[in-house]
Amino acid sequence: MPWAGYPPSRNPAYGTPEWKTARTRCLRSANWRCELRIEGVCIGTATEADHIDGLANDPHHQRLQAACKPCHHHKILSRAAPAPDPPPGWLAGGFTMREDGHHECP
Repeated sequence: MPWAGYPPSRNPAYGTPEWKTARTRCLRSANWRCELRIEGVCIGTATEADHIDGLANDPHHQRLQAACKPCHHHKILSRAAPAPDPPPGWLAGGFTMREDGHHECP
């Protein structure tokens, strides 16, 4: 998962002086405007720096783009793997669904 440990305050890669400098440089070079500009999502003002190729592929923060919070969140969610479907007949709590539409307790 690309954002294990989110929020960033819990990920040590985001607490370094290197990250803080790179983030500020990224936002300033974009004049604090979102570079993702996802239609129907973007609010315009960038407050976050997005790793274009993901943090795992850019640990020294060389390829960043400025992003508003909604666009960044949208990008993160679009990259996340969907949750697997539960096994047939399984419901939360160990209940199983009968063919008549009723459930059985474990």
